[in-house]
Amino acid sequence: MRERNIVPIILILGLALYFPILATGTFILDDSDVLSIAEQLGSRSIFDIITGGNSTYFRPVLLLSLLLDLTIWGMRPGFMHLVNILIHITNALLVYLTVRLYYPQQNKKVSVFPVAASLLFLVHPINTESINWISGRSDPLASLFVLLGTYCVFKAIQNSRLWQIWLASCSLLLGSMTKEVAFFSFPAITLIVLAYKTKKTYLYSSPGWRWRLLAIIPLFIGGAVYLYLRSASFQIVDKGIAIVTDIESYQPSTLQSLQRVVTDFGYYIKKFFIPQPLSLAIDYVHPAYFWLGVIMIILIAALLFYRNPLAAMLLLITLTIFPALLNALLHIAWTPYAERYLYLPGAFLCMALALPLPEKNRLLQRYRVILLVFMMCIFLPTT
Repeated sequence: MRERNIVPIILILGLALYFPILATGTFILDDSDVLSIAEQLGSRSIFDIITGGNSTYFRPVLLLSLLLDLTIWGMRPGFMHLVNILIHITNALLVYLTVRLYYPQQNKKVSVFPVAASLLFLVHPINTESINWISGRSDPLASLFVLLGTYCVFKAIQNSRLWQIWLASCSLLLGSMTKEVAFFSFPAITLIVLAYKTKKTYLYSSPGWRWRLLAIIPLFIGGAVYLYLRSASFQIVDKGIAIVTDIESYQPSTLQSLQRVVTDFGYYIKKFFIPQPLSLAIDYVHPAYFWLGVIMIILIAALLFYRNPLAAMLLLITLTIFPALLNALLHIAWTPYAERYLYLPGAFLCMALALPLPEKNRLLQRYRVILLVFMMCIFLPTT
């Protein structure tokens, strides 16, 4: 497939897939609350929005996007839905661009795997809640910045350019200021920069330790800036951090809390591959998912030692799922479990399924193509 056709295909499919919600032009559930929030933003300065606190969530970039909605088209729901759809389409393109780094073009044609990863993410039903629900914009918008930062990091490792790491750090910071899940990409990306091992099959040489140590500096700075804005700026007490650091909240015991985290992890992994039934509010996870969680943790831990692109994606998946596990444990949000929490980890999963294997095996490559096409065919009618 020629690369010039990729963007039109993803754009047309994305708009066609989510056109029904665009056509309705209505608010869903508590989307009406977004209107009142945006109207209040009109009387606040940009500085106040960025530094404001004393709440459970610190999401100034999300608030600024709502302010733009109010300014540009007066909070018309149809246009706000369109913004969500376009953000999702952009994220699908970033998935394509990141996977494409590992597949060289031949005669101006691209491999099927970057395209398959992008289309799978575009049509995955686990994303519908974040796209159809205007209030769910925080996930795709935060993911946009994280995916852009991830692309910059892998590109920087490829060409050893530190300025791309600085760009990635700024992007991750903006993502963290959109939704908290993005902050967990900072430690994941830092570990990738330090431990990532490249081979000739990945088309570029491994950067030296001096470059790696210099590369983590902007990542530390970006994470520190976020924590400062979140918890220390202007002596504001952050309720979200207070909840997470309250040891008494981890009930009823450390062992039981650990068992619940493993169980929830297994449940979310299952949701990636078997998303049905879809539900807006999930309040119960069967204890049997504990064993799936154990198996997946062992498998991921074993694969991390390879320090290859697949290991990097698995690390990103694990750390970006962690906030969802913490939410269920501490009851931070109104629903302990939600499909929208898997939006960003789902993007990394689609990349992981499409990355090249360490050793070329035509049979395995063929099976992977079949798997990706099968998943798209199954998911598309239910999205």
